[in-house]
Amino acid sequence: MATVTGSTSGVTQIPQNSSGNGATAQTLLNTISSINGGSQFSGTSLSLASLSTTTTPIVVGIGGTTPTNAGTVTGTLTSNVVAVVVNNTGTTTLTNVAGTGNQVVVAGNGGLTFNDVGAGTTVDVGGGTNVDNMSGFGDTFTGDGSNTITLSGASRGAADSIVGTTASTDTITGAAGSTVGVVYTDGGVGSKALINPTAGNVTIVGNGGVESVYGGNGNAFSGSLTVTGGNGFFVGGTAGANFIASGTAGGSTLIGGGANDILTGNGSGDFLLASNASGAETLSGAGGNDTLRASLTPTAGVDLMYGSSKGSTEFDLGASTVAGTATTGIIFKGDYVSMHLAPTGVSLGTVSNTVVVSGSTAEFGTVLDFISGTDKVLVAAGQGAVTLIYHPNGAGQTVLATASGTTVAFLSKISASDVTAAGGGVVSTVTLAN
Repeated sequence: MATVTGSTSGVTQIPQNSSGNGATAQTLLNTISSINGGSQFSGTSLSLASLSTTTTPIVVGIGGTTPTNAGTVTGTLTSNVVAVVVNNTGTTTLTNVAGTGNQVVVAGNGGLTFNDVGAGTTVDVGGGTNVDNMSGFGDTFTGDGSNTITLSGASRGAADSIVGTTASTDTITGAAGSTVGVVYTDGGVGSKALINPTAGNVTIVGNGGVESVYGGNGNAFSGSLTVTGGNGFFVGGTAGANFIASGTAGGSTLIGGGANDILTGNGSGDFLLASNASGAETLSGAGGNDTLRASLTPTAGVDLMYGSSKGSTEFDLGASTVAGTATTGIIFKGDYVSMHLAPTGVSLGTVSNTVVVSGSTAEFGTVLDFISGTDKVLVAAGQGAVTLIYHPNGAGQTVLATASGTTVAFLSKISASDVTAAGGGVVSTVTLAN
């Protein structure tokens, strides 16, 4: 329970579902209590349309000392209303005035709908079911309960902020045409958020909760996504340059959305999928036991994939035919796999990894540091016969070619025993003549 102190009239207590949000609400109420000695323009059947026309800053109280059914309360907050405290067990629908800045709403019990067209508004809820329509800019929403937040504003240099709690489930949706960005910070274990954005950029700060980000239900996510320590299901935006890094919980799904994305799975058993956009995608299975899958679009850019020292990694090659770079006299096309070396050049040890040639279409790639006898190659059914082509004089390079047109250049020598061809496919070897 968060309390309003001072010589108060009206609301004095706000119910809270979590102790963490109780502390947040109390901080806000302490500031509110200092305004006019804590007195409130209040009443259990308050008609907000009848607010005083005085220019003196006022606090509005809706409800009573304990949770009170003030009935259905609807009204517009005039610009001199600096704060509203709500302890109404009925429904409360509030709207502010466009451009009004830095108003604060603290509510408990649920049933709050706030249509926010102001700037820098702060809304905190203690539980129940609530709705916040963010049409201003630089707004903040935090609190417990089941909350629906709509991002309707335009980008004006200040992103909206939403902070979850251990007792919150937030559904955050970008309205059609909205370009405002949003920063979501999860509140720890128990915190849940579903984010369905449009054009605005999205930033997720993970803290042990669960998040999902995707452009579904008719929304096209055309911004960029930044995730640090997230846990859940993430699809980047089509603007590209998405940076998606999972937390250590494991089992997250990271999907690129545009060009030049960076996907890092820090948990065990994460699944990383490169986007189909042209441009270089970088996938790192830092948590171990991860699956990294390159784009299956032939015209997509080169995907760079890196393993981990923490567990085996599965590298699924893609169909990209985009040219790579010159390496020791070899011009390769397609995807690039570094099985035992991190992007920083640090050795990842000798954990066993698997390169998967996944389908019946032609796939292309270059593998930097395959360790024969430790690592494995799995060629899926549909590729046909497999041939290992060795360079003359025992040079440490091998080309794996299949009947379907797949070509994988290994910059080290591999043997037929390293390769498993599904469906009983034949693995043969050929040594090129000088």
